[in-house]
Amino acid sequence: MTIMATEEFKMTDLGTLPADWNVISLGEVLDDVDCRVRDTGLTDIPILSMTRHQGLILQSEKFEKRVASRDVRNYKVVQKGQIVCGFPMDEGVVYTLRRFDMGAVSPVYEVWRLMSGIMDIDFLDELLRTPFLISTYRRLTSKTVERRRIVSRRDFREIKVPLPPLPEQKKIAAVLSTVQEAKEKTEVVIEATKELKRSLMKHLFTYGPVSPKEAENVPLKETKIGLVPEGWEVHSLGEIAEVRYGIQASVSRNIDSSMGIPILTNVNITLDGQISLAQLKYYDLEKKKNGDEYILRRGDVVFNWRSGSKKHLGKTAYFDLNREMTHSSFILRIRSLNNEYVNNKYLYHYLLFIKSLAKYFEQYYDFVVNAKFNASHTRQIPVYVPPLEVQTEIADILSSVASRIEVEENKKKALEELFRTLLNNLMTGKIRVNQLEVEA
Repeated sequence: MTIMATEEFKMTDLGTLPADWNVISLGEVLDDVDCRVRDTGLTDIPILSMTRHQGLILQSEKFEKRVASRDVRNYKVVQKGQIVCGFPMDEGVVYTLRRFDMGAVSPVYEVWRLMSGIMDIDFLDELLRTPFLISTYRRLTSKTVERRRIVSRRDFREIKVPLPPLPEQKKIAAVLSTVQEAKEKTEVVIEATKELKRSLMKHLFTYGPVSPKEAENVPLKETKIGLVPEGWEVHSLGEIAEVRYGIQASVSRNIDSSMGIPILTNVNITLDGQISLAQLKYYDLEKKKNGDEYILRRGDVVFNWRSGSKKHLGKTAYFDLNREMTHSSFILRIRSLNNEYVNNKYLYHYLLFIKSLAKYFEQYYDFVVNAKFNASHTRQIPVYVPPLEVQTEIADILSSVASRIEVEENKKKALEELFRTLLNNLMTGKIRVNQLEVEA
């Protein structure tokens, strides 16, 4: 309901909006759908799951297997262009089905169809994941004890949303779609480059830095983890590098301020071998005897030896930051004993290669509750040691590919930030595209 209007903007239930926009409830344009598989007579229908970032995907893609009961007769049928509310809704798990003409979803999800010609489905799909609506879902789900955090149908119908003129809705959706497509293309480049890196690692650590044709003539010998050129030495990691635990820091001794020194933990090492400073803790090294011995040097390799997940065990990163940091006891510091014999950056890429051998850790060691690969185990890792100049060449090749991935990852982050900014500003009328010439 409009309360006050000016020449260009007006005050509404949702705050200030452009004068030619309206405010409606979702119940005015959406109707709930409750069609079950048993009602269709279909026996071969894709079973879908909701994801936070990808929307509706095949259940087998999310879990690497089908987890639904064999009897899916009670599952809800969703048609292309219909909206599914998953959980947790307060994290934006609300999407329109786009990839499939039809699918079946868990009966705990809510399915909606657009029943009015005053709203564009692509516009609505983006609108439902705006910060304002996510905060609305959070408020509505906080009053329930339902762990799945899904908004009731009644509450969902009553949610107020802005309604720009239909042509502007289509333009808003087209602008957001353009940015989204650019991000998706960047993701394709990232994945292709990562696959290139995986292939290169396998080739380089099997044949060395030679062409595929030259590889046919490289004499090889068998080792515990595969073939390697005959001229390369093989040592245990502990023979060529210092492997050391970090600070045994209890929660009470961690401080969230710049009064201490940043402490690197397992959450700061990403799966693709980078160091993230997004969730830094700090530690007062003055309380630690011989604290200087725990300072990381540029060129050190850090290795996550303990994790609640096998997927995160063995995460490895190369410390190349120009700042003083230490590391926790769950992180091993690996440092070459002789830089004239073993290149630290080569060691880093080699350990990433070991990590890429998915069954390596599971093959040699047992796991109980927490996946563990302690310092003693880590020192036993067999390491291929070619001549130093070959190590350097291998490290340079893989670092070059890694730099390309980093450039594309930064591009993706920039596009994601642009999308968030545009989403908020376009959906509130702070940025207008009504005069913009776009293919909507």
